[in-house]
Amino acid sequence: MRIIVKCFAGCRDAVGAASVSVELPEGTTVGEAFTGLIENYPALAGYDRSVMLAVNRDYADRQSVLEDGDELACIPPVSGGTNSDFACKRRRGSSAAAQFLDEGAQSSACIRSRPIESSRTPSSNGR
Repeated sequence: MRIIVKCFAGCRDAVGAASVSVELPEGTTVGEAFTGLIENYPALAGYDRSVMLAVNRDYADRQSVLEDGDELACIPPVSGGTNSDFACKRRRGSSAAAQFLDEGAQSSACIRSRPIESSRTPSSNGR
């Protein structure tokens, strides 16, 4: 079977392309597919424990079985920005993975709206 692998941010850099077509045996799981990608693109190994994987625009666990024609997305963790609160928006009826993929790696699905206020209170033991 053949699947398309979409790579975002650091995963795209590790693979050297935004997407690649991969031939896999029938019954291959998401985890097995990602392990195969690491074998072909060793720079992906650094993302093995942190990458989010989505199949056909929905987050998937590594035990999910892929089917011919599926789209596997490799979404590494993202960070950055300023000290602000995140007011995340989500289109009604869309999964978080679909929204991320729709908006692309160039923009964020969250809107920074106001400064973060600490919820910590001073401890009573004087520290």
